[in-house]
Amino acid sequence: MKKQTKLGLVLAAAAVISVSVASLVSARGWVQNGADWYYVDNSGEYVTESIQASGNSKFYLGEDGTM
Repeated sequence: MKKQTKLGLVLAAAAVISVSVASLVSARGWVQNGADWYYVDNSGEYVTESIQASGNSKFYLGEDGTM
């Protein structure tokens, strides 16, 4: 393989990884997984055993994070 082709593949892979990481970081807030809803905090973790507000409503999040 030519050096230019290898460099192009490396740059393309880096771009894909960057977009993937950015989408994980931006996945903050309410997310749906199947029929269940969860709240994801700034670190990307499910919030558990707490009350989370959404608009004028408040929702309890269980020990596994489900609303």
